Amino acid sequence: NLLENPSNLRESLLTIVKELDILSDESIVVKAALLHHSIVSSTIITNNKYQIADILSVFYLYKSHRLPLPYFYIDSSFINNEKLILGDVNNYILLFLSLLCESAKKHLVHLEKVIELKSEILSIVSKFINRPQSGKIIDFIFSTPIFTAEEMSKALELTRGQVIRHLHVLEGCGIIKGDDKQRKRTFYFKRLLNMCFE
Repeated sequence: NLLENPSNLRESLLTIVKELDILSDESIVVKAALLHHSIVSSTIITNNKYQIADILSVFYLYKSHRLPLPYFYIDSSFINNEKLILGDVNNYILLFLSLLCESAKKHLVHLEKVIELKSEILSIVSKFINRPQSGKIIDFIFSTPIFTAEEMSKALELTRGQVIRHLHVLEGCGIIKGDDKQRKRTFYFKRLLNMCFE
């Protein structure tokens, strides 16, 4: 166990990563599996160790340039026979790789739904707002599903008046919904947000 008797959690995690980097013959995903195993088998992390291991494994893949952005999520919550798995590192690696594949499949299904939603929303908005402006607006609300008029104005380099007109169109089509504040209203792209929590 790489985390035995650590004096500092951060230093221990850095030590694990350094030791993994030395294993030049191993693939990056196997190293990510070993990182996951080290955290789960840790005696100093007692709460939410699987969630911590999931997140840090993804960041390790990101740091190693295997993911363009650290948005991927591994869900290891189904690992329930801890003693049996932790005792056999090879089987643990195989299990980790299988859950990595399962997570990737789920992400692809989710991505297909987002692409379909984007196409649908673009076809609605382009009836009211000319392209390429409608495309930029759609790109913005998909990248920032919770936003203010000021944030949209700054991101799209539009005047406040232009943004207000576009927001009226989006609200009128039922695409976004604003809160009840009179000043600095926050707008929500609820269909995308709901999709993220399915």
